[in-house]
Amino acid sequence: MCAAHIAIEPWSIPRMTTFTATFARVTGGGMTNLPDDDKALKERIARARFRAFGEEHYPDATFSPRVSYGRVEGWMEAGQAVPAFTRTAGLYERASGTPPFALSQRWIDARARLDPNVIYNATSSNDVIGGSSGSPLLDREGRVVGAAFDGNIHSLGGEYFYDGALNRSVSVTTTIMRAALATCMAWTI
Repeated sequence: MCAAHIAIEPWSIPRMTTFTATFARVTGGGMTNLPDDDKALKERIARARFRAFGEEHYPDATFSPRVSYGRVEGWMEAGQAVPAFTRTAGLYERASGTPPFALSQRWIDARARLDPNVIYNATSSNDVIGGSSGSPLLDREGRVVGAAFDGNIHSLGGEYFYDGALNRSVSVTTTIMRAALATCMAWTI
């Protein structure tokens, strides 16, 4: 899948309306790994959605090129603000020694050398669904600033609907990637 997720930093411009532009066509193209019955069903559903909603709702990505626009921002969960960023300090605060919070020895040894304020992950209002992992997160200048790897719990229904107040894409930042390679792996960058 070829995709770019462009997130606008909240501190750089006034609040924007989130919208998504997609270059997918409602043909079922790209779903070659599905059994014929599944492809036919998905095509029927896509055609029905298009008849019902027209261009008001965009089709799913179907492994075609897709660009989504969003803002780096958190969300509200049960009345509590969930921040848009996690930092390296949080990695060590949550480390318990047992999976899924067990750190490798390299990360343990690098703790004193890593800046605790480096942004580790960022959430954005980009609309992502399965197949988006690895898509670049671009800033408004077109620079790669991260890679999408997940969505929050609210994004699970993203194949069928999008809620701009809750759905968030989760990206690992290039800042922590560079810091990890230089500090944990001792690579020269």
